[in-house]
Amino acid sequence: MDYMLGLLEPTCRQCGTTVQISVIGPDYDRWKSGELIQDAMPYLSPDEREILISGTCGPCFDRMFGEGEDEEYGDDDLTL
Repeated sequence: MDYMLGLLEPTCRQCGTTVQISVIGPDYDRWKSGELIQDAMPYLSPDEREILISGTCGPCFDRMFGEGEDEEYGDDDLTL
C-alpha cells in the first residue's frame, strides 16, 4: 500500500524551536477535517500532537502546566 508522507515543521510559540514531524497525508487530512488527532494519527507522540494542536512544544508545555499525573487527584482517580 502506498502512503503519501508529509513533513510538517511547526514552530513553538513560546521558545521558537522548530520540530520536524512526519505524517501520513490522508491521516493529516482526517485530523484537519475534525477527527481527534490521537485517532487520526496514533503514531505521533503526545509532544508531537501538542505542538500541532496548540503550537507549544513538550518542554514548554511541561514548564507551563507541570509534568505527569495530577498532583491532587492522580490519573486513576478520574471518574467518567
